[in-house]
Amino acid sequence: MKQKLTILIILSLLALTGCNLSGSDKSKELELKEKELALKEKELELSKKSSTDGNSDKAGKSSDAEKAGKSESSSNKAETTKKEEKTNPTIVTAEQVNGTWSKGESWIKIKAIGGGKLNVNFSIFNERTTNAGQAEGVANINGIDATFSPKDFEKCKFTMKFTGGKLIVKQLGTDQDCGFGMGVSADGTYTKK
Repeated sequence: MKQKLTILIILSLLALTGCNLSGSDKSKELELKEKELALKEKELELSKKSSTDGNSDKAGKSSDAEKAGKSESSSNKAETTKKEEKTNPTIVTAEQVNGTWSKGESWIKIKAIGGGKLNVNFSIFNERTTNAGQAEGVANINGIDATFSPKDFEKCKFTMKFTGGKLIVKQLGTDQDCGFGMGVSADGTYTKK
């Protein structure tokens, strides 16, 4: 009964607000009201589950309106997630990380391999000397931050941050810890070639 009353109220509000709005405002308002409806239906569903009176038949049944609301809610969530990935600066895509990143003569090749993993290959040079260093392995990425420890060098670790079209690398460990030549460090800001 509560559910039908809630749906009727929301539909009435939609009808009333629709009379006073322009076309684009109507669609925005309608979208907001649909989201409100989906949230209220979810709240009703949760309150039903929490206040079960022992009658499993009543608690287990869903009305057609509830099912439609759940379907709309799921599609809205999927659309929101896609929009967030495009605009959210805390998520990077494979397209954004894949490629060769360079700083002077030094470069880092990265390829996303799925499952929150990146293949990473460092080739780092000290431009004032002839010393160099190589490192490779698999990095773990979460959002815009990745961590990487090269094979066979457990004291060495790199943090990588993908932000603003740049790659910021911090080396945790000395040149010797990372198997690099003397005075060689991967620290710095790299740009994609």
